[in-house]
Amino acid sequence: MRLLTPLLLAVATWAEPYLPLVAQKVPVDGCRIRLDWISAPAGTIAPPSSVTGNLELASDDRFRFSSPELVVVSDGRTLSQWNASTNQVLLRSAARADASALPSGLLQAALTGAEISSTTEKLDGKSVHKLVLDVSKPPLSKFVHATLWARESDDAPVRLEVADSQGGTITWKILSVSSWKASDKDFRYVPPKGAEVVDSR
Repeated sequence: MRLLTPLLLAVATWAEPYLPLVAQKVPVDGCRIRLDWISAPAGTIAPPSSVTGNLELASDDRFRFSSPELVVVSDGRTLSQWNASTNQVLLRSAARADASALPSGLLQAALTGAEISSTTEKLDGKSVHKLVLDVSKPPLSKFVHATLWARESDDAPVRLEVADSQGGTITWKILSVSSWKASDKDFRYVPPKGAEVVDSR
């Protein structure tokens, strides 16, 4: 029995989930994430659309994603989305929005969920943990696959990908994560001059 004890302890340590360690690297109640946001809808020959911007998160479901092509802001009550291609601002009720479609909801669901398997592999030439996430509970239940990659060296997340039943994917390449202190004014969105405002609340 004395010989088996170290082996059993080693197995228990190896089997511990990585996801809580990764979640510690993202203070979702106050952080700024620089990311590439890539959407690839199913059933189209068009190339995936890619947007690079900053995602700023605070408590109470408040967030702001800013890029030259797209701005999405939620103050916890109203969700404002501006698209440069149409110069249109869409206003929606944050309470009725699909949590899995929101930047804050998708990230928090991934970090607070559970992994069903983990492996070590190479991503862009660096060693990473590949965590296959459980998608049995909402809001991740909208998808059939969800995968999170984290650097092996420090457990920092570097990539998140979800896929729907039709084969469409959303991929985040996480370029950096830093602490950020929010203020109320950060979530007050003012439409640009000349933009069409569509109020669907």
